[in-house]
Amino acid sequence: MPSGIRVWSSSGGLRLDPGDKQVMHYAFYSGTLTGGGSATTTVTIGGGYDITSGDWGIDVTPVDYYLEAVSTSNTVTLTNKNPSTAGYSSIFWRINVFKLNQ
Repeated sequence: MPSGIRVWSSSGGLRLDPGDKQVMHYAFYSGTLTGGGSATTTVTIGGGYDITSGDWGIDVTPVDYYLEAVSTSNTVTLTNKNPSTAGYSSIFWRINVFKLNQ
């Protein structure tokens, strides 16, 4: 049996469109935010990154109730919103940046 990727159209037939776009992994950043609700770090991303253009995407891990991630122009700002009364104060974070529509 042949192997490879098969792409199906909505009508049920096989299709191949060389105009289909791809997603490319561009960069990876990580660190730890400490503190009880006030720790902030800003990550500067190069390569023409602009989240508002529609050509870029980010994945911030972990999805944490206390981790706030805001992206504008060429940066991502992470803030630990964890109050000091919560059970922990540090949050390990990772950001994967993707170039879309390639």
